[in-house]
Amino acid sequence: MRPIMRLLCRMIAIAQSQNRSVIVTVNDRGPWVRGRVLDLSLAAAHSLGITDRGVAQVRAEVL
Repeated sequence: MRPIMRLLCRMIAIAQSQNRSVIVTVNDRGPWVRGRVLDLSLAAAHSLGITDRGVAQVRAEVL
């Protein structure tokens, strides 16, 4: 079972492979794909340096 994040809560997304992090706001629910927990905006993915991949592992923590 996947966690359900509250809308408008703030989270920090961390791409450990790139040693980068970004603060994001939850504004939607999904993705509804097995094995995935969240979708990042293109801007957030760019900040993390992961736009060259379709899928990447990031750690997310509620602030």
